[in-house]
Amino acid sequence: MARWEKTVGRRAFLGGAAAMIGLPFLPSIASADTGLGAPPRRLVFWYVPNGMRMDRFVPTQTGPSYVLPPLLQPLSAHTDQMLVLSNIANSPAAAAVAGDHARGTACFLTCTALPDPGLPVQVGPSADHLASQAPTAAGTLYPSLHLGVQTQPPAGTCDSGYACAYQNTITWADATTPVPLRTDPEALFQALFGGSNPLLSQAELQRRHARRQSVLDLVSAEAHTLSGRLDSADRAKLDQYLTGVRSLEVRLHDNPPNGGATVCDPGPPAVTPVSYPHHVDLMSELMVKAIECDATRVLSFMADASGSYRSFAFAGVPSSHHEVSHWGFGSEAEQTANKDAWEAICLWHVQRFAAFVDRLATRLDADGSTLLENTTILFSSEVGDGHSHSHTDLPVLLVGSGQQTVQVGKHERFTSPERVSNVLLGLLDRFGANVGSHGDSTGIPSSVFV
Repeated sequence: MARWEKTVGRRAFLGGAAAMIGLPFLPSIASADTGLGAPPRRLVFWYVPNGMRMDRFVPTQTGPSYVLPPLLQPLSAHTDQMLVLSNIANSPAAAAVAGDHARGTACFLTCTALPDPGLPVQVGPSADHLASQAPTAAGTLYPSLHLGVQTQPPAGTCDSGYACAYQNTITWADATTPVPLRTDPEALFQALFGGSNPLLSQAELQRRHARRQSVLDLVSAEAHTLSGRLDSADRAKLDQYLTGVRSLEVRLHDNPPNGGATVCDPGPPAVTPVSYPHHVDLMSELMVKAIECDATRVLSFMADASGSYRSFAFAGVPSSHHEVSHWGFGSEAEQTANKDAWEAICLWHVQRFAAFVDRLATRLDADGSTLLENTTILFSSEVGDGHSHSHTDLPVLLVGSGQQTVQVGKHERFTSPERVSNVLLGLLDRFGANVGSHGDSTGIPSSVFV
């Protein structure tokens, strides 16, 4: 701990026994020779399936004085940090054959057309992967993290004969390499805070879970020593951070994978012991912690499976998500009922996203600004209208100004369709990834970026 008196690296760590805890930046222990400047920028890509009810998502008015429509009401506290974009298209996802969910998901961050169903997988690198290669993403525990909640189907064909890989992930390292998602909150917590080995067998992970002590107990003495070197503001910040990690660890400990049972033969995929809403909430908390301790600066999150058929009985909609998103079947009364049910599911997803934004808005960064001010989050889906599978009018939000690089605080409606790839190109450019072009991009829209 003596080296803390001389210098501090880009990320501060406590070391003890078998644990390491990533800490938020603490200005009062950083000396003039550390080279630490402004807080880092972060990029987050948040995906929801089956589109949005666009007539309840897109504001009627444009500019800074727009009125929040019903589906954006959960974000009302953050309108000054939000940019609503409408008339946004992802044309490479469109084709004259079925399979819009597969194409829309694969093109979500790649903006690259797929070959016909049945042909070898071929798409392109995704924006989140390209961001992870930028110098601004270097020096962290993970250049990027790609998270989700769904069990990914095995290799094979899924939507209308397209390879399942197109729907399993929104992240592609290159034209033929999908990046799998981290879906286990317990394993993610250990990877971020417990120094676990991701190559350990399930049986060994269960044994470690049964006998492990709190990672915070193992470093309590070091934390106490460090606290004595901080000013009052940083002591409060450290206490808040460690208390939050402790709370999250307890929640995860109370809900171990597979109910805590040792599994030698994996057999069929295990059912997660937590509910879907709880699972989403845990992943949201972990994402904020990963940003707060600078474990990564690039995150992507699939809030559910592409083309999800999940029942939302917990939100008052026992029918499946995919079924009600196809609202246009049946009588007029049935269509109205489907629209209302679909809107309830859309609202639930926006509420969970808003909870993530709320967390970022209440956590302070190195210079006293909020994590949200130094982050930009893209929220969208693989299609616009769920019934028509439209790729020409997508639900797109940018939340967080990314250190005033995004023109937040307004609704921007383009007179002619703007390409998603151009928005992604702008995000990459402002993040520091100088890729030149992306997918079918033609240029960075000046009305979106500073």
